[in-house]
Amino acid sequence: MSGKEETLKCREIIEMFTEPLKETQHSKVPESNFIKRRKISDVPKTPPVQETKLSAKTPCKSRGPFSIWDEFEVSRYDSDFTDMEVIGSGDFGTVYRAKHRLDQMFYAVKEIRIEPKPQVSINRALQEALALAASSSWDDNVYIIRYHNVWLEQNSLFLSMELCDCSLSKYIERSRDVSEQLLKKIMRDVCKGLEKLHRSNIVHLDIKAENILFSFTHKFKLADLGLARITTNLVGEIPEGDSRYLAPELLEFVDHKILDLTKADIFSLGATILEILSEKPLPSRGTEWHKLREGSFSVPSHFSHGLKTALTRMLAKDPSQRPSASELLNTYLLSESKQLLRGYRHYTHLLHQQLRAKPYKKRKLSV
Repeated sequence: MSGKEETLKCREIIEMFTEPLKETQHSKVPESNFIKRRKISDVPKTPPVQETKLSAKTPCKSRGPFSIWDEFEVSRYDSDFTDMEVIGSGDFGTVYRAKHRLDQMFYAVKEIRIEPKPQVSINRALQEALALAASSSWDDNVYIIRYHNVWLEQNSLFLSMELCDCSLSKYIERSRDVSEQLLKKIMRDVCKGLEKLHRSNIVHLDIKAENILFSFTHKFKLADLGLARITTNLVGEIPEGDSRYLAPELLEFVDHKILDLTKADIFSLGATILEILSEKPLPSRGTEWHKLREGSFSVPSHFSHGLKTALTRMLAKDPSQRPSASELLNTYLLSESKQLLRGYRHYTHLLHQQLRAKPYKKRKLSV
C-alpha cells in the first residue's frame, strides 16, 4: 500500500469515529434504573479533519485526568447506592443516608470535596479514613463509628460508614429532661471511645456534640475523625477544631514543646458536657471564653458534687491536672454495678487478710 493510500485509509477511520451518530433506533441508549452516569462537562464538537499527511513523528496527545472519556465514566456512588438522602452538610462536605443495592443495608456515605488543591485536600481527607480504618480493626471497638469503605471519584473522596440515629446535639434537643444519669452515660461512652484511641496513640482534637452520634444500639459514639492525628508521628502545626471547645494549650503550642494532646480531648469533652447542662451555647471568643479557660464557670445546683468535681478537673487550665479517660472511667464515671462489684472485691480482700493474720489454735486429739 502506497503512502497516499495509507493517508486516505487513516482519514476514513478518523471520520468514522468523529462523524455524529445518526438518529436510528439503535443510537439512543435507554437510561438504566440500576446504573446512572455522571457527566463532567458537555462534550465539545470535534473539529473537521484537515487534509494533512500523518507521519510517524506526529505526537499523540495523551488523555489527561479529566477528558471526553469521563463522559461515560460510571459513578460508583450512584451505581452501588440508592434512596440517597442528605442528613448533614458543612465545610467538611456532605453526609448522605444511602441504601446499598446488594446487601440492602443503610449506610452513612460522606462526600469530601478535594478541590482546589488536590494533593493537599486528598491527604487531609485520608486522615479520617486512616483513623477510622485503624479503630475499626479493634475487636471490641463499639464506641467509635464503624468504617466500611473508602474510594476516590472525580473531585471527591467518599467514606462509607455506620449509620446512626442522630447526633448528640439533636438527641438533647428532643430529650425532655437532661438528668445527671444521662450525662454520665454520655461521658462514660465517649471516654470508652477516647480510651481506645489514646491507647493507640490517636487523638481526636474535635470533640463536640455534633461529632458524637447516638447509635441504634443506644450507645454514644465518636465520629468525624477528620482532625485526628497519630501522636507518635506528629510534625508541624497541630490542627485546631471548634474554638468553643478548644483547650487553651493548643493556642500556645510551640514546635519544640511536647504536649499531651490526650488532655486536650478531655477538655473538649468537659466543655461539651458543660454546654449541655447549662442549656446555653458556649462563647467562641471574648471575656467569657477566657473565664472558662481560667476555671471560672458555674454548674446548676441540682447536680451532684461528684459531677462538679469531675468537670472542674476536666476543665483545668493545666493539662497535667486533668484526668485521663481511663481515670474518669475508674472514678467519677464508675457504674453502680461496678461500684457494687468493687465493694464486694474489697470486702473479700479484707476477709482474706484477716484470715491470714489470725493464728490457728492447735487442738490435742483425745483418745
